[in-house]
Amino acid sequence: EVIKNYDLKGTCLQLDDINRMVDNCDVEVLKEFLKETLNSRSSILTQFISKTCSYMTYPLKVYEHEVISLMNSYRYIDYDNYEDFEKNVFDFIDTYIFKLVEDNRLDDAYHLTQLVIKKLNYIDIEEYELLESVLDTILHVWECILEKCNDMDLKRKMFVWFKNQLDISYLDLTSEIMYILSHYFNEEEFL
Repeated sequence: EVIKNYDLKGTCLQLDDINRMVDNCDVEVLKEFLKETLNSRSSILTQFISKTCSYMTYPLKVYEHEVISLMNSYRYIDYDNYEDFEKNVFDFIDTYIFKLVEDNRLDDAYHLTQLVIKKLNYIDIEEYELLESVLDTILHVWECILEKCNDMDLKRKMFVWFKNQLDISYLDLTSEIMYILSHYFNEEEFL
């Protein structure tokens, strides 16, 4: 497998060459490089956290910043960049949002899914089908939140947001939202 490395003036490196460079590199140089990279590339930070299972609890604003940074890095989604987009969104959801659900920070997890949907509304998308797996994952997050939710205030807030999305979302979320409304809002006040 050949990996093109444009930082090395278009030279081609074999995977073995890259492995040898890393193996021979000073540990302190690697650490410094890793720190600089993680501080400047949120998508790589998310992957690093995911792979090392290092997880720390942060205030909601930190997660919001990560969502905004991630989503703003994509102005247009087409077949060429979709896999990268999908991987980064899935990494974020797996690393942060599902962990918030596990930690019973349901309101925060829900808020971040709202932010992802809001940002998706402003990304130019070649074909809607490209978002199906991302939207299915967000639907799964909503289900997990609602299955754990004992907070009627949060549930009311979600209900209102879902109903509003039927009218204002640029994304066609009708079937997903109708499913959520019919399966998770069976209390008398929602009927």
